[in-house]
Amino acid sequence: MNLDEMISNLVQDYRNQIAHQIRPIKLLYEAPKGNEPVYIEADKTRLIQVFHNLLSNAIKFTSKEGGGTISIGLRQEKEGWC
Repeated sequence: MNLDEMISNLVQDYRNQIAHQIRPIKLLYEAPKGNEPVYIEADKTRLIQVFHNLLSNAIKFTSKEGGGTISIGLRQEKEGWC
């Protein structure tokens, strides 16, 4: 699966959901450099669920504190992606 594409889609979905909230929340995603797809072997359904839970919690607790910025990024380490 393409991890960059999956995260980009989730971030866009959440941006649409939080666009109408009273407290301002910015959701930023820094895609990997070089426009290369990031393919991983994983259970797509479970990985989406994990990212969904992380984003939901981040938005919930950020909105309670009066708004803010949530940043997500992918970078390549020596042994793989993180």
